Amino acid sequence: MKSGNQKFLFFYFLFIFSFFYQIRSAYAFNAEFGVSPDNNQALLFSILRNAKKSLIINIYEFANPSIAEEVIKKIQSGICTQVLVDGDPVGGITKDSIALLERIASAVDTAEATRLSASISNTSGKRTREDFEGQTDTTPAAVTPLPICSQLRIMPPQKLLPPGVKRQFRYNHAKYVVADGERSLISSENFSLNGHPDAGLKGTRGWDIVLDDAELAQTLTQLFVGDSNLARGDVQVFGRALSSKLKEKWNTPEAPAQEGAQSHDAPAEAAANFAAPARSGDWIRRVPAYPMGSGAVEKATLITSPNSAPALRKVIEESQKRIDLNFMSLPKDSPILGSLVEAARRGVTTRLLLNDMKLFSNSGKSRPTSAVLTANSSSSASNAASGSLGAAPPPAARRPSMPKRDPQVETAKFARRLAACEKIPIDARIIDAQPIEITYIHNKGIILDTEKVLISSINGTQNSMDNNREVAVLVNSTAAAQYYGQLFDSDWDQSPVIDISRDLALFPCAGTSVLPSEVPAGSILGFLTGVITGK
Repeated sequence: MKSGNQKFLFFYFLFIFSFFYQIRSAYAFNAEFGVSPDNNQALLFSILRNAKKSLIINIYEFANPSIAEEVIKKIQSGICTQVLVDGDPVGGITKDSIALLERIASAVDTAEATRLSASISNTSGKRTREDFEGQTDTTPAAVTPLPICSQLRIMPPQKLLPPGVKRQFRYNHAKYVVADGERSLISSENFSLNGHPDAGLKGTRGWDIVLDDAELAQTLTQLFVGDSNLARGDVQVFGRALSSKLKEKWNTPEAPAQEGAQSHDAPAEAAANFAAPARSGDWIRRVPAYPMGSGAVEKATLITSPNSAPALRKVIEESQKRIDLNFMSLPKDSPILGSLVEAARRGVTTRLLLNDMKLFSNSGKSRPTSAVLTANSSSSASNAASGSLGAAPPPAARRPSMPKRDPQVETAKFARRLAACEKIPIDARIIDAQPIEITYIHNKGIILDTEKVLISSINGTQNSMDNNREVAVLVNSTAAAQYYGQLFDSDWDQSPVIDISRDLALFPCAGTSVLPSEVPAGSILGFLTGVITGK
């Protein structure tokens, strides 16, 4: 009898332990949610300001002075801050961006000189970033007596690399921050005036998330260490010599380019980086801001490019009920469009909310200048209301011609045609930016089955998935799905239905349905060649 009671108690406590373990595992860590332009700058500032020991920042475009100030403050306070920036975004790095990087590098100089002066002997008694230029991660310890605490590194344009050295990625397009090796921010948005705008100003539609997941933070740290390695030669310490080369030899645009993704990806993405949105000069946003959110995350899975297409297709193929996709670029030859169509064919309700190419047409209007936006948001708002926000800048260098056809509209019509002809639950709309007061969609996010969300820098293009460094995180979280889903529903409801009645009249359904997977691989190259040559 005693033995029986012992067995009962053993299994009873085992059951209780398992129950609470499952609860703890189901709510493994907390996350904070943000969106652009409503609140993601505040979310970014929270992770920067709360860092106690270290910061790692990988960013495609760094062109926002407010963010630069926050980073400089952390460097000056002794927080070890490692930054990697792409030195060759679409159209070239701007002089405004270079000026911000020079300020960050100067802060690094001062901080490192103060920290290391006692252990380094040179004629000046100080150590500046010129001491690091040309240094590699295999430099002998005699040259580097102490580990570097803060440093600004850059992936220069191919033309400025040594002979025989090739950029490891077409673009270092990822956008993430790691704080203290424990917390991570992953975003679809750059550190630009559009991507993380000051409070109350218009900007792009994008998604950010902060995750209190030490394992994810360590994985991102390892990724950063590999990508920023100086030994390959395609990453260099940002110093005065390199800064001068970027400004003088690389045809740097005078005006800040609009942030976008990559040329070589799709015409929409190339145009995004050059032309100002076709909006008025009033950048004040009058619609109520969507608040930040938070909630439990059961699991976070990192997905990276190059070679992200298989993982993205798997995520889509595992969906059972619903897919809501919010993308800047999803051309018909996208590696994931076929999976989206197949999901709809098996009964998954699929909605595609895509960017409007017309938002990139150049109206001669510009964002407020960097000098204006270094003021606080209230003074920026006051200046904007009085009409003092910046004259149109000189045109950016190497501005591409606008394509005659919008790839996103073609994809949207394709999806609606399939819905009409095959009676499958897929729909697509082009964003109406005016009622929600955004500049354009820059997002690359997906909500799946009201329980998973992809927050990502990965565009829906071959190049983004195959050739860039991109970072995405798939979170299992009903709280995240609800947060981003409510905003998606609002944006969707305020965007118009696309009329395809004329298309159906001209080309009836019978025999006209074509799967994206059936398009020959060579047609992708042919399509892009046609855009470039105008044929």
